[in-house]
Amino acid sequence: MTNQIPESVHVHLERLCLSDRDEVLAKWESIPTVPDLDKQIYDIISAKPEMLDMLTWHDRPDIAARLQALDIELREQEMRGEIQYGARRDAEAAAETAAHVEILKDPYACGTTHCLAGWAVALSGLPPEEAAKWDQCALGAAVFLKSTGSFPSFYGTNESALKEMKSRSEKGK
Repeated sequence: MTNQIPESVHVHLERLCLSDRDEVLAKWESIPTVPDLDKQIYDIISAKPEMLDMLTWHDRPDIAARLQALDIELREQEMRGEIQYGARRDAEAAAETAAHVEILKDPYACGTTHCLAGWAVALSGLPPEEAAKWDQCALGAAVFLKSTGSFPSFYGTNESALKEMKSRSEKGK
């Protein structure tokens, strides 16, 4: 399958952790291509900077509060011996997956934020249930790679991300 991936993309794949790289390589054919991805993201985050949060994939205050309450409840159950650590982690993972699906169903809802990788996922056109099966970093990087041939820094500040996306979108013109 790797011979179907352009050589220029392989250079960027080396920047991903091994598990993300393996996931991208295995699923390359199913990764959507988003026309003018850099420009689309820049247009959104420059018009509404509050929709960019480089500290989290996808976030919405109401969902974050719900996840935090669940985390507290599950930890209390674990401390009382009602559930085991593994069961708590499984329940938390399931709740986070459900939250990603809920947010991706309406990525523009009031109060919703995404990092750059999160915006790539939100704009990918993948059904939320399918997108939630991926590691979000791997999917975000894959959508950028397939759509633009490279990916931006996923570890900057909101300000540096906005600046980088402006530069990337201007180069794509």
